[in-house]
Amino acid sequence: MKQRDAVRYRYKKALLAAVIALAFILPASMPAAREAAAATTPKALLVLAFSSGESLRNSAVSDLQSTVQKLWEYGFEVSILDAYNDTGGITAYPHHQLHQHVDGNSYNLVVYYGHGNADRWAFCLPQDIAWASQSSTPQGWDEAREFGDHRAHWRDEIRLAPDAMVIMRHTCYAQGLQAYDMRSGAALLSASEVMRRINEYSYTFLAPATGISSYTATNIVGGTPAYLENLFENYDVPIGELTVPNLSSSYQAGSGYEFITGPHYYLGGSGMVFRKSRFPGSTNTAVWGMPAWAGDPGLTIRDVCSGVPGDENGDGDNTDLGEPNFPHDSRDSFGSEDTSYNFFPFICIANPNAVSTWAEVTFYDEDGEYLTIYREVPGDSRITLDCNANRYLRDKSLSVRVRSVDNIPLLVERPMYFRYGGWMDGGSDTFGSRRAGTSWFFAEGYTSETQPFREYICVGNFGSQTARGTMTIMPEDGEAVEMDIAVDAGVRRTYYLNSYIQGEISVRVETDHPVVAERSIYFRYSSPGGGFSADGGHTKLGVNSLSSHWYFAEGHVSGDFDEWISLVNPGAEPAGAVVTYITPAGEREKLEVYIPPESRRTVFVNESFRGATDVSVVVDSDHPIACERAMYFDYNGSWDDGHASPGNVSPSLEWRFAEGSTFTGIDEYILLVNPGEKEARVRATYLLGPGEGVHNATYTVSAGSRVTICVNEELSARGNPSQVALELSSDQPIVAERAMYFDMGRGGGGREPIRGGHVSLGVQGAAVEWYFAEMYTGR
Repeated sequence: MKQRDAVRYRYKKALLAAVIALAFILPASMPAAREAAAATTPKALLVLAFSSGESLRNSAVSDLQSTVQKLWEYGFEVSILDAYNDTGGITAYPHHQLHQHVDGNSYNLVVYYGHGNADRWAFCLPQDIAWASQSSTPQGWDEAREFGDHRAHWRDEIRLAPDAMVIMRHTCYAQGLQAYDMRSGAALLSASEVMRRINEYSYTFLAPATGISSYTATNIVGGTPAYLENLFENYDVPIGELTVPNLSSSYQAGSGYEFITGPHYYLGGSGMVFRKSRFPGSTNTAVWGMPAWAGDPGLTIRDVCSGVPGDENGDGDNTDLGEPNFPHDSRDSFGSEDTSYNFFPFICIANPNAVSTWAEVTFYDEDGEYLTIYREVPGDSRITLDCNANRYLRDKSLSVRVRSVDNIPLLVERPMYFRYGGWMDGGSDTFGSRRAGTSWFFAEGYTSETQPFREYICVGNFGSQTARGTMTIMPEDGEAVEMDIAVDAGVRRTYYLNSYIQGEISVRVETDHPVVAERSIYFRYSSPGGGFSADGGHTKLGVNSLSSHWYFAEGHVSGDFDEWISLVNPGAEPAGAVVTYITPAGEREKLEVYIPPESRRTVFVNESFRGATDVSVVVDSDHPIACERAMYFDYNGSWDDGHASPGNVSPSLEWRFAEGSTFTGIDEYILLVNPGEKEARVRATYLLGPGEGVHNATYTVSAGSRVTICVNEELSARGNPSQVALELSSDQPIVAERAMYFDMGRGGGGREPIRGGHVSLGVQGAAVEWYFAEMYTGR
């Protein structure tokens, strides 16, 4: 599977790249990056005035790009004016373009990347000489007169939104410096000289007619997104206090620190004030590293934006689910995989509804609740969390709960790829459980230290009370072994069954409070026919109840595929079962199996077939039992592994899958069996990744027959999508499974790629909550 970036908010990153690239070619006003915005949507203009030959340009571009993303996150419409084109020349009539921007838009925020100028006291855009000589045109008129009195020009003609902000990056004169003041060893400027420069410069922008009420300047390029984040998070705190906090208590007398504040010299009174910090340092660069601010002392970012930025639901704050300041764990960060680890678990979340929703994912370790994250799941789409890509989730034994926060049902699976012991490579997959239970049954199981086959039972307690009970291990032959277990509230426990018994086994878990139980087996398998060997592993959720009928859609026998059916009878009476095989050509054979009380029996399906064939299985029993199918294989001659799955107790008209991929190195198949007496027509809806849409197809399954669908072929025209969820609707009851075979790469540290396969039985509907007892992220 190709891991998509886990995106917390609707950033539209692809559009961001396109806007930035286009802005440097056509620097006129860009269209809004978000959906059609309401009238109250705040607007921002970013002006880049560093030339292509300046070293500051690269850092300014990086800061601008991050600032655009941050502004989009908080609901701004963003326009960009670049004074230089992509060949390094001056953009056509940049001053006229500035007028076009401010004449046609009411900007709440302006961010300027460029130098200050002591003569013109305003944005120092380059002059397009060619247009400046054509003063008879609107472009030439604006381009020529820009070199007059800029204070008067801004006061009389430039109009921004009421209570607008201006942020200037690297305009050193605007914060009390000129470039030559900043040379190494330069003497400190007096406080009065600093404030004269700040006041005189800021007056250009704070003149009442301009609409600007907050002005910030710094001689540093960078940090704009973090600065805005601080403002947006503290939307009711005066901007000047957030921009230049008073740190007097942090410095001793005589240290050189000085906090300078007071009424604005040119505007006077208490309506406009300035704030500036003077820090210790041997040069002006060190001393004046803090920004300067001037403006309305009571102005907040709520005033600037005429509301709280990022407040999508209009309740007056930006901390609700889906809004930028929704409280989340500081460890909620997904970077990139660490291939020095041996386990790579994923969580696949599909939303089969037209309405977008949010998923809450909570991880529990062996000490209790550990981490909670939130992710948006668009409608008719699927997302993937790469858990190894979060460094805080590595090297842990975990249980997981996934919950839809607004009760819109979801589909959730957990694939996991691994190198158990550093060499048993493979993968496993399972749907979560919709609910916890007090009884769990596992028909398949084998413990051996020599082959080896290593089996674990993982139990997650998602409740509020300690769960106590017993685990009963039922062997093929001999007496059952019973052991006491206890799982504290909100924790995960792991039981290594090789410590208790050796051989073919089945397991029953019973507790006084509901838990969720899964089984993992890691192995070195040798085919009885001697045709191949395989190492790998499989993990599966247990079943909550027994049944007299079990159905398996998947199955294949050949020289490099071995298939086994495990049947366990936990009851006190013997059970008689009939195993029926169904191939693409129809029903082939019936096999009778006797199962003693509290015992297990195994059927080797290959013994019933001389040649290679696909085969589905139906099991009917005179007493309730549990059944699983295990398969070991050497797919493609090199992708060796094994997978297992419990059967389904009843065919259905609806089937759902959250996981799936046709990315390079992955082969996906859907297996359908129709045990009925009428032909089934099946409609398939493939849900692709965010923004990739859906794909529809129709299949026919004859009565009493089995069909295999190659998803890679079905979706080849869609460009091998890396994320594929699936909905199936049939006019006759069927059973559906999905099998995936893969070469996953992840060959860090000189290791071989992870190769193998896994299988999953579909589910018959989405749910609001899903539980997983097992997830491991260790080495």
